[in-house]
This record gives sequence, structure tokens and C-alpha cells, in this order.
Amino acid sequence: MIDFISVVHAAEETSETAKSTNVIELLGINWKLFIAQLINFGVILLVLWKWVLTPLTNALKNRAQKIDESLKEAEKIKEQVAGLEVFKKEQKELAKKDYAEVLHQAATQAAAMKQETLTEAKKQASMLMTEAEARIKAEERKMITDVKTELADLVISATERIIAEKLDKNKDAALISESLKQVEQKE
Repeated sequence: MIDFISVVHAAEETSETAKSTNVIELLGINWKLFIAQLINFGVILLVLWKWVLTPLTNALKNRAQKIDESLKEAEKIKEQVAGLEVFKKEQKELAKKDYAEVLHQAATQAAAMKQETLTEAKKQASMLMTEAEARIKAEERKMITDVKTELADLVISATERIIAEKLDKNKDAALISESLKQVEQKE
């Protein structure tokens, strides 16, 4: 308790002296020095405000603006990339459809060309067969003519041997004609 009482007593003495003296003097402040320090503080505050704080806030605003622009640009790029992906998928599908269509057209054209080639080959084969048949018939006629001529010669020679004497030319011609008629009738 003694401590408490001495503190209260000291406080009473201080209050009495404070009443009698000025507050500025009590704090130990020199008012001339205080005003000079206030002016210095104002000048420093003005300098800091003008050359540090204003450029710094402007730089921060510009930086924030650039960051916002960059974010907006990044968002646009994202949208463009997404759009390009969709475009890429559409183009792939379109290319697949075009490929299938071209493949189908190529197959159709190949089938048509094959059919045309087969038709042309059949026509050529038919023409060759017709020509071959005509040649065969011509050869057959020639052979028949040659055979008739040879047969006539054989008949004459056989007749000469049988008769052993040669008849006159008129009888000879009549016998040949008659032999040829008989051979033709047998055919």
C-alpha cells in the first residue's frame, strides 16, 4: 500500500505544478523548432507527393491497366483458340465428307470406265469374229472351187484310164459337165 500512496501523492504534486506552468514548457517543446519541423515535414510531404507518390500511383494504375488489358487479350485469345478448335473439327469433318465423296465418284467413274471398256472389247471381239467368219467363208469357197477344179482333173484322168482311149473334145466336155453336176448334187 505504501507504493500506491506514494504514487497518488506524486500525481497530486505534478498536477499542482502543471497548473502553474504552460503545457508546451511542460512537454519540453521549443515552439520555433516545432514550426521549422512542421515546415520541413510539409516540404518533404510535398516532394514525396509530387515526385514519388504521384508517379508511383500512375505507374501502378498503368500496370493495373496493362494487366487488365492482358487478361482481356488472354480471354480473347482463349475464345479464338476455342473457335479455331471448333473450326478445325468442322474442317476435318468437311474434309472427311469430301474424301468420301471423291472416293465414291472415283469408284463410280472406274465402274463406268470398266463397263465402257468391256462394251468396246465386246464390239471389237464381235467385229473380229465377223471378219474371221467372212475370211473362213471366202477360204471355204476358194477351197471348194479348187477342189472342184482338182476333182474335174481327177475325173478326166480317171475317165481316160477307164475308156483307155480319148474321146473327142465335145464328148470330153460333156462328160466333165455331167460329172460336175453329179458332184454338186451330192454336196
